[in-house]
Amino acid sequence: MSCIVLFTYRNTPHTVINRKPSELLLNCEVRTRFSLLRPNIQQRVESKQNDEIAKRNVNRKVRQFVEGEKVRILNVRSNYPKWYYGRIVKCLNAVRYLVKIGYRECQVHIDHLMERFDDDETGSIPNSDVDLDQTKVVEPSNQSKNVVPIEKHS
Repeated sequence: MSCIVLFTYRNTPHTVINRKPSELLLNCEVRTRFSLLRPNIQQRVESKQNDEIAKRNVNRKVRQFVEGEKVRILNVRSNYPKWYYGRIVKCLNAVRYLVKIGYRECQVHIDHLMERFDDDETGSIPNSDVDLDQTKVVEPSNQSKNVVPIEKHS
């Protein structure tokens, strides 16, 4: 009888610190008959996470490029020009491609690549200034010609 009383006492949360004495002593929760009645939280959380992953993957569009495909490459180093034209040379891994831009080859992340359609040959992409694949310069759409410089007051 005293074992049951001690076991119950040691597995009852303290009112001040809201932790069980056995949990403080052993650094883990001791299994009791009552703990077996409670639902398994970890299993429930894992099943909910798996459901969310399944929902997300249904609407996910997988982007892939093949060798020789014409692409637009986002210029992240400067604002001029915003897009370069190029061709896929090789797929390095799931998200990196070796791309030929003009006469040079560089590694590009898939987030910086976009499909290039036939009408893109004319350089009709907004903010596209240089077509390195065709090695010709396309006039930039410079809207800053009408900007009046600000005078400094002393």
